[in-house]
Amino acid sequence: MNPYTDIDFAASWRQLQEARHRPDSSEFWDERAHTFDHEKRSPYTGRFVELLGLQADERVFDMGCGTGTIGIELARSGHPVLCADFSPQMIEVARAKVQQVEQEVGHALPFETRVMAWDDDWAAAGVAPKSVDVAYASRSMAVANLSDAIDKLTATACRRCAATVSTNGSPRCCDALLEAAGRPAYGHLDAAFFVDILWQKGFHPELSYIDYGKERSYPSIAAIVDDAAVRLKDATPDECARLKNYVSERATPLPDGQWEVREFNIVRWAFIAWNL
Repeated sequence: MNPYTDIDFAASWRQLQEARHRPDSSEFWDERAHTFDHEKRSPYTGRFVELLGLQADERVFDMGCGTGTIGIELARSGHPVLCADFSPQMIEVARAKVQQVEQEVGHALPFETRVMAWDDDWAAAGVAPKSVDVAYASRSMAVANLSDAIDKLTATACRRCAATVSTNGSPRCCDALLEAAGRPAYGHLDAAFFVDILWQKGFHPELSYIDYGKERSYPSIAAIVDDAAVRLKDATPDECARLKNYVSERATPLPDGQWEVREFNIVRWAFIAWNL
């Protein structure tokens, strides 16, 4: 058997997703949309834009855009941007942010939106094949069928595609948090699946990494433990005890009197790009 050609990585991904979690719903993200409306340009956004490697005036498609943080950044730079998300409330927040930016800069941005899911008919929603130069999906690849999602991004772009996936758990519950509670932390192998599927499709993907720290600080060590237990979901008394010991040993005081456990806050994202 040739592992490079005989292993069906796309099928293995589907099995992994079935075992990992229930599918995301637009309602879940609708409820959280307005907690994202404070987002500003972050180191993650800057590094993503840098790695994307856009050329002047290239048209861009952002799938799973959330509240449009990256798309708005690109539109401000003059790129015509089409953003899509399956959450109507995320799109509503993105449009409001665009209006605010337009008032600041004194002119309209080349920014369009669609309410659209990965499984929808993209052409019917107004996203035609080869309609943009570059298509990407930032932190939005929690899809049941990764192979189909890659094919859809690829079909939409003329020059280049890109996506980011986590390498060490999710932003909510990273591997360090699982290990602290005594749960097995296998790491997320999403990037490995992604690269293998691209290879089997005949692409030579680029791979880089973006370390992104989400600032979480707490008034006390007990508050860190309480939040960690919530992020774990259904933490047992024994797991809470392990968390307390771990946090007590590793919590760091901050100048403002707050506390943090930095390894709970860092997510390493794999940036994967492929040229067409």
